[in-house]
Amino acid sequence: MNELVVITMILCGILSIPWGIYALSANKEMRFFEWVDYKQISKFEFIFLGLCIVWLYLTNTIKVIPFVIALFILLFSLDSISNDAIKIEKNQNLMKAFVASFLLYMSIQLACKYLNLFSNVHLYRLVLTTSVFLGYLFNIKVSSFHWTTAIKTIIVMLVVYFFIEIPYLLIYDIEALKAVTFSGYLASFVGSLYFPSIVEEVIFRGFLLGGLVSLGIRKDKANIFQAIVFGYIHLLNYESITLVSFLWPSFQVFAGYLFGKIYLSTKSLTPCLILHALFDTI
Repeated sequence: MNELVVITMILCGILSIPWGIYALSANKEMRFFEWVDYKQISKFEFIFLGLCIVWLYLTNTIKVIPFVIALFILLFSLDSISNDAIKIEKNQNLMKAFVASFLLYMSIQLACKYLNLFSNVHLYRLVLTTSVFLGYLFNIKVSSFHWTTAIKTIIVMLVVYFFIEIPYLLIYDIEALKAVTFSGYLASFVGSLYFPSIVEEVIFRGFLLGGLVSLGIRKDKANIFQAIVFGYIHLLNYESITLVSFLWPSFQVFAGYLFGKIYLSTKSLTPCLILHALFDTI
């Protein structure tokens, strides 16, 4: 049977799971979208995620099933990892910090890509990392973000990562998986924590998402907006930017949404940082 047909059939089966759970467990007086909203997913997010799944199916078909499974695992784990004891700080200076750090971040990226500056990769990463400290100009310290997290939250991040990356590697890139050593993996993970994970998590989840919420924008809309911005900065990873290339950052937009959802639930950047670094390790 054609691989695309198999993927489509499996995907349709997985996507029917929420309907099945709703039919079996929900209060019959509660409509489906009311039940979805009860599960911390707004109707706006539901539509966005549906479009993302279609987008991922069309542009990155082999990763759509692992991503949808991981999405469901995360969404059904939100209640267990949510931290209502603390709040995301509402500070309108977060948006000023985002604008300043984002402009510096993009300027360095563009200078490296088109002017061949920073041929030394370590210097390039060091300079990029300094962009997060521009927040200090607006009395926003990196230490002001919540960094503590629970063990169960880290376990959920590991499970989400496992379902997104490992099946793909086992089926399509087993040689890359075989080549991985523990020491090499650990070194790569630590390097990914330093860059790009901590830089992008502070800028996009800390500054941008936190700043949008501080401006009174609804959390679901703020998260979707930052996910789109985060996804499209990855266009700089392509050799050339064309109209067709605007279709490709589906994975990054989806990942950005997951990171934002995790931040809004846990109020901590640490689980986002860990999952982000894991994605960039192999």
